[in-house]
Amino acid sequence: MTGRGVTHLDVDARAPGARATWRGDATWAPPGGESRIDVARRSKPVVAELLEKHEDWAEKPVVLVAHGGLIAALTAALLDLPVDRWPVLGGLGNTSWVQLSAYGNPDSLNWRLDVWNASASVASDVL
Repeated sequence: MTGRGVTHLDVDARAPGARATWRGDATWAPPGGESRIDVARRSKPVVAELLEKHEDWAEKPVVLVAHGGLIAALTAALLDLPVDRWPVLGGLGNTSWVQLSAYGNPDSLNWRLDVWNASASVASDVL
């Protein structure tokens, strides 16, 4: 079900309900795919590496570009949400953005969600 050029319409045609299940249960993984927990586990080290590399990130924000599923999983993990609450972060519209900020001790940052799903308009595939 995974691959380059596969759209959400392709996924829905091949596995009806799979995207909704993936969004609603962070522990569920499609055959041959990753759960949201897996995605977050794989992506969190990238954030740590970027913050270490860019020591002035508090004054000059770091921008990451990724698919909405990765952004939702990473956001939930950084906010340290209980896994059963990850679905509260709904889907992201195409070209929408999320903004987080960190505060506290640099060795143990706390994250705050500043903006979720910001865009010029709400996409129909989110509703």
